[in-house]
Amino acid sequence: GEIMTFVVGRFMKVNEPDRFLKAINEYLDEKKRNDVLVLQSILSSDRIMTLKVHNDIENLDIESKELSKDWYSKYAEKSGGAEMLDGFISSVIGSNGPDGKLDGQLNYYHVISGKTKDDGDIKAAAMFKESLKTNGSKLLEEGIRWFGLNPITGIPINRFIMVRGFKNSKVVDKYLVPWSDPAEPTHSTYTRIWQDQFASDWAAGLFRTIRQIIH
Repeated sequence: GEIMTFVVGRFMKVNEPDRFLKAINEYLDEKKRNDVLVLQSILSSDRIMTLKVHNDIENLDIESKELSKDWYSKYAEKSGGAEMLDGFISSVIGSNGPDGKLDGQLNYYHVISGKTKDDGDIKAAAMFKESLKTNGSKLLEEGIRWFGLNPITGIPINRFIMVRGFKNSKVVDKYLVPWSDPAEPTHSTYTRIWQDQFASDWAAGLFRTIRQIIH
């Protein structure tokens, strides 16, 4: 069967962005780790997001304990401090680049989170998978990694998160606004069913990549 992978996301407001990013890079270098994506908001440089893939909950648990111990003993002070705005564990619904073809090449990310109605997250996930089958490989060729996350912890729990990583600013210019492509079936059944699953609360951010993730 399919191996379930989990993504841990943390969204923080940091006191001193340069200090914080230096500390997190130093920590990950010391651990010889390239498995954490570190992003900085383009609009508000004090907003930092990290995404980390885990193969199972045991691995996640061990690393969380290690991070907590090491970070607070050595790096918390160096980093200048941060406030956690959002933290979640998500299951990965699907990705157009599961083999890491664009690893180390994605310089911008767009993250969008939508609050779903009732069991809308399940229907949204199903529609996302269908959309991935239709458009996923084309977008990968254009330099876009695209994946969907369904949170299993966090507030609110009823949401769906869509992440796109872009190779460079030209790819962002071309694809950030999805309906700018005249060939895109904007009102396909999938899109319509997808849109029907969401309440009115949406949140999104455009980020520059500070540290690449290498599988």
